[in-house]
Amino acid sequence: MSETLEQRLTHDAQEALKNHDARRREILTTILAAVKKARIDSMGKGFGPTEELTVLEKAKKQREESIVLYQKANRADMVEREQAEIEIIKSYLPTPLTEEEVKQIIADAVTQTGATSIKEMGKVMGIVQPQTKGRFDAGKIATLVKTSLGA
Repeated sequence: MSETLEQRLTHDAQEALKNHDARRREILTTILAAVKKARIDSMGKGFGPTEELTVLEKAKKQREESIVLYQKANRADMVEREQAEIEIIKSYLPTPLTEEEVKQIIADAVTQTGATSIKEMGKVMGIVQPQTKGRFDAGKIATLVKTSLGA
């Protein structure tokens, strides 16, 4: 049986503690707490790898938004800290897809659904999203699907 994200985070946080890496331990325990909270909040609805990815993506996005604010405030120290945290979070996310790989997934989904117009975008997105979750920007995917459907 493969190790869950919670188990990996717990193990890695313990290793960071042993190695006296306070910054890494802090971010890992923060992410672990977010995953545990999301699991508790979802009781009865199911919580699996897809939901774990959602928590990681949310944590990454929050830090990206913070970077923008810190840059406006000329806080290079905080920008550097947030970027370091993003790198740690990325190490737990699946390998990102290239735009060409996503375009191929979209093309396959269009073929599979037989979609010919923007009205059928939902069908295509229903196939594309599970394959790209956490691996490519969802907003860009929607734009690529619209383009492939001639919108």
